[in-house]
Amino acid sequence: MMDVKSLNVEEQVEENVSQFMHKIASKISKFQLKEIKELFKKSHTIYKASECEVRVAPRKNSFGKILLVIPKKVGSAPKRNLIRRRIKSIFYQEKLYLLQYDFIILCRKDILKLSFDELKNLLNNLTKKLN
Repeated sequence: MMDVKSLNVEEQVEENVSQFMHKIASKISKFQLKEIKELFKKSHTIYKASECEVRVAPRKNSFGKILLVIPKKVGSAPKRNLIRRRIKSIFYQEKLYLLQYDFIILCRKDILKLSFDELKNLLNNLTKKLN
């Protein structure tokens, strides 16, 4: 049987982790122009296909970040936002920010054809190749 003190410690740890994760989630895709230029200079392509190109560079922060480039040719604003939300969600849920890389994903029109699960499998397979 757990005593009250150990339960409180577990709750505090869980709350601290939750606060840390929230801070990361808000910064996962925030870049300044200088950071973007440097990221493109140091990155290299690990995947290139009709739906997207994925580039990686060594991370500079304590966590990995993701830069999404989704041109207007891909589709209307709601469609581009859907892709953006899906990729960010996968990046966060799969804890890809813990890897030693910053990611750049250059989307193309065919990315709309991918379901959430297909996109998730694509990113998971790419990260397995990196390790």
